[in-house]
Amino acid sequence: MEPHADGHRMQYVRRLLEALPPDQDVALSTFPSSLDHPSFAKVREVGGARLQVHCMGGEQEFKAKVKGKDGFGLHPAYWSLFRRHWRSLSPEVRGTHVMVPYLDYCSYAIAALGSPFGKTPFEGILMRPDFHWAEMGVKAPPSKLGWLKKVLLLRLLKYPKTLRLFTIDPSLRDWAAKHKPLGHERIEYMEDPSDMHGVGENKEGRAFFGIPEGKKVILLFGAIDPRKGLKGLLNLLRNPSTGRDILALVVGRQNEAAKCMIRSAALPQAKLIARDGYVDSQEEWLAFQAADWIWLAYEGFYGPSGVLAQARQVRKPVIHRGEGLIGYYFRHNSADLNIDLTLVSEL
Repeated sequence: MEPHADGHRMQYVRRLLEALPPDQDVALSTFPSSLDHPSFAKVREVGGARLQVHCMGGEQEFKAKVKGKDGFGLHPAYWSLFRRHWRSLSPEVRGTHVMVPYLDYCSYAIAALGSPFGKTPFEGILMRPDFHWAEMGVKAPPSKLGWLKKVLLLRLLKYPKTLRLFTIDPSLRDWAAKHKPLGHERIEYMEDPSDMHGVGENKEGRAFFGIPEGKKVILLFGAIDPRKGLKGLLNLLRNPSTGRDILALVVGRQNEAAKCMIRSAALPQAKLIARDGYVDSQEEWLAFQAADWIWLAYEGFYGPSGVLAQARQVRKPVIHRGEGLIGYYFRHNSADLNIDLTLVSEL
């Protein structure tokens, strides 16, 4: 059950399909717009004949309804969407259990209202619980309504139809191990996956993106928006104390705010190369191969990062602020990568 295709969502669906036995039938429910997303083509390829796809109705009305909402405000809307769609499916399509790759859509609503999937067991991946962060030493603003989030998560752990709650948050894993609440064995930690592969090394990557000789490259990758620390990166490039040999490579689909910031920065190509748009696996590979550092100095974002997993896979040092789950990871795995923080000393 995954309405959207942006970000890492369809990547999780693809990986789940790859992990299942080849004779396991799967029904995927998603919004019609997802079928046109480039990442869905790979889901189709991996799923093959065993994959049934069912479109969730009312996409435009739903998106208009949730526009501008965040946090708790989204949970009842997604819960209702899932329940309405579930009831429209025949028993044969519903199968034996439900997987929600991004259970944060409605995890708290399930704890409060019960499952939208009736008597069918469900499981999903949790990425956004933050009530435990302060206790576990995660550097982030105080959790809003943290006490309520904790109560609801404890209810979800005990809920009879909950099969497993996967998490890519190591601090949630550590919190559960420390307190062992009822149902804690349902929390299963898995590292944020990365399966990059491609042809070429640093030389080929630099040639593909037109990076001049002698430049040191900071890569900002993924869905490009201001929260990725774009303002800080542009300020770094404009700073006179930043070496002339430093260049930023920005690769990924930019939202309108990011496009505006990059245009108004008016930086020469000697400082900034931007490739706007969805990239395939080969272009992704070459972008990371071309980089000397990976930019993770995000602003106002404290959750897990799929780009961190990619940086770890290709053994590239990262630039970050020591905040959120990215900072938590490195404080507990200081030897994992040669972290370079000197470039953000002026931010």
